[in-house]
Amino acid sequence: MVFMAKMMTSLARAMGLLVAQPAATVTTVLYYSDLLPRSVDFDRFVRHELFVESENFFLHFIVYFLKCFW
Repeated sequence: MVFMAKMMTSLARAMGLLVAQPAATVTTVLYYSDLLPRSVDFDRFVRHELFVESENFFLHFIVYFLKCFW
């Protein structure tokens, strides 16, 4: 039950980030899943604090899912 509450909180936080800053959130997810080429042009969109934050379980899940299956 606690896991579900943490996941729903993380999902709500991720959706809020997608609404507030869609380009930065998508670029950060693609950057950390190694699907985005390492470029100075893309690097200005990447927000490292989104991924380093330990409470953002849903973004971590998406990144690791993309790393495994894409």
